Amino acid sequence: MLRQYEDEIRSLEDEIHQLTEKFRSQEKFTHHEGEHLPMTPLKTNQNAADLEGELQNATDLEGELEVLELELAYLKKLTGTEFTEYSRKSAERNDSQTLHKYTLAGNCGCLSFTLEFELLCNLQNDTTAVVTDLNILILDSEGDSELRTFVSAIEEKTNLLLFFRAFSAFSECCMRRKNTFRRFKERYPVLNRLPEGSSADHMVVTNPQLLGSELIIVWQIYVGEEGTVTPVLDLLTKIPEQALALDQKKVVERAPAAFRTLLKVYRIDTAIDKLIQAFAMLE
Repeated sequence: MLRQYEDEIRSLEDEIHQLTEKFRSQEKFTHHEGEHLPMTPLKTNQNAADLEGELQNATDLEGELEVLELELAYLKKLTGTEFTEYSRKSAERNDSQTLHKYTLAGNCGCLSFTLEFELLCNLQNDTTAVVTDLNILILDSEGDSELRTFVSAIEEKTNLLLFFRAFSAFSECCMRRKNTFRRFKERYPVLNRLPEGSSADHMVVTNPQLLGSELIIVWQIYVGEEGTVTPVLDLLTKIPEQALALDQKKVVERAPAAFRTLLKVYRIDTAIDKLIQAFAMLE
């Protein structure tokens, strides 16, 4: 009787051992095969060709994103314009056309901008798109009357390309003026004053030996109708009446014309430097 139980126990142990080995073998096979399965489960009606197409589309999107990032980096290097915000909303749509509302913000040099515009696209012709409404906000441009006038003209013409071309050049000219005024203030700290800061459009030159006498270098930036940006410099004089009475050679009266002549002969930096040295009677 005991022998019979022992045989049954051994038989059960063998069966358990066989089942255990079979389970381990199946688990190993399942795990090995699972390593080659996609992360997302297949749909019931999705075949291998559909999956391959989705994977290819994902790869294409990644490639397009990399290309767009490279283009944005190149655009920033070329124009100095960096975009910081972008949004698009669908406003209207019918069988022939669609209207989208865009918001675009960024900065260029020392100036920041925000654009809001509507773009009307022809669905039958992908190359046809018209800007129908344009609002431009330029930060820190209260003192730039020329830029405000130009922005108003751009908004009326709804010409985005013209805006970016002129805005980039205008910002570059603003940076040059700011750096030039700051450099002369550091070079001649006693003689030069920047009453409204280095970003303003003028710098005051004084002479401690001539009390009450000042030369005001005005540096404005003119933006033409076609987007051309031109620096325009002039000289204003502030001389006491008693000193003017002693100026028999009309030096003060001829000073603005002489400064404009210097600008034609020399670069802006050199012309300003020569003017300061002459007024302060520096050797």
